[in-house]
Parts: sequence; structure tokens; C-alpha cells
Amino acid sequence: MVKLEGLLARMLDVALVLAGALMAAQFRFDAIEPGALFELFIALSAAFTLALFPTFGIYESWRGRSKLGLAGQVALAWLLVQLFGVMVMFSVHRLDLVSRLWFAYWTASTGAMMIVSRLLAHMVLGHMRSAGMNLHQVAVVGSGAHCNAVMGRVAATPASGFRVAAAFNVMPGAGGLSARVPV
Repeated sequence: MVKLEGLLARMLDVALVLAGALMAAQFRFDAIEPGALFELFIALSAAFTLALFPTFGIYESWRGRSKLGLAGQVALAWLLVQLFGVMVMFSVHRLDLVSRLWFAYWTASTGAMMIVSRLLAHMVLGHMRSAGMNLHQVAVVGSGAHCNAVMGRVAATPASGFRVAAAFNVMPGAGGLSARVPV
């Protein structure tokens, strides 16, 4: 079942595919004309985006994970979408109708817009989480210095949206935890 956030993200991606194609046509041809738009290619890329992005985990929560990793996943997924589109256009013998320069502009601009939109969304969500909204309470299970280090990292990154609510010391005889939460 697709949640509302996932549906909105998918709609944004399709809108960015279309916007990137229009921007590339304007930049390449100085006009947006029906002949300058390669509608079949754009439709294929939009469909492949809807099909492939979920398999790359693009629409899953990236809370607390690397934003550089997210940007890499989006870039890789978008390049694969474009590769599949080229393969289909080649197989139906319509690739010769597509401007290579338009294709390069479209691929680059859409990929950049997809990455920037996600990074902006994560920045806004990070500020909201730092302000105390949309938090997840977690329990840390472990012992000794490693457990203390994990709790310290969680406390040092309030934008991740995690707060340590409790700690469970699996080896109480080996040493205590320096936690400000119930142990």
C-alpha cells in the first residue's frame, strides 16, 4: 500500500521528468513545440521512473541515513531509467528522431532536480526534527563503551529524528552505561 507521502513523491518525480524535458527543449530549441518534444521517450521515462525508483528504495524512509547515499541512489536509478528508455527507443527504431543534445540536457537537468528536491525535503524535515517534531523514540541495547558511543551519536544528531528513550545493558557486570535515560 502506497502512503500519501510516497504517492506525492512519485507524482513529483513524474512532474520533474516532464519539467526537465520542457526545460531541455526550451534550452536546446529555443521553443517548446510539439516537434521538439519527443513524447514517446518522455512517457517511457515517466513510466520507467514509476517502475524502477521503488526497486531502488528511493521512496523508503532515509531517516538517519546518508544523504550522499540517497543522491547516489537517485542518480543511478535515473540513469538506468534513461538507459532503458534509450533501449526501447532503439528497439522501435525511433532513436534517430531524438536530439542527442536535448537528451543530454534533459537527463542532466532532471537528475539534478530530483536530487536537489530530495535534499531540500530532507533539510526541511531535519529542521523539523531538530525542533522536536516527527521524532521516533528508540531503545539502545548493548553494553559498555559501544553502547555509550551509540547513544552519544544519536544525541549529537538531532536532525535524524531519533531520541533515546531507554537503554538495556546486556552485561550489567561489565560496566555501567552513562545514560540520561532509564537503564
